[in-house]
Amino acid sequence: MLKKVHDLELLITEATGFDASFKKYLDLGRKLTAFYYEQRYPPGPITPYPREEVEEILKEAEEIINKLKEEIER
Repeated sequence: MLKKVHDLELLITEATGFDASFKKYLDLGRKLTAFYYEQRYPPGPITPYPREEVEEILKEAEEIINKLKEEIER
């Protein structure tokens, strides 16, 4: 059953039920979900993240997007 959620960790966890290789993206899912909630529902000042960390997260995000595209094209 499809669910409308903003929790990428949850979605990635569900994806591992179909393809265990998604498990390596769980940490990315946790980080992106935390970033989303912090931006959407800020409890106070937004946390500044180091450029290197943001670049690494963007690199991982691009990797999982490409993996998803490959899976869809199968």
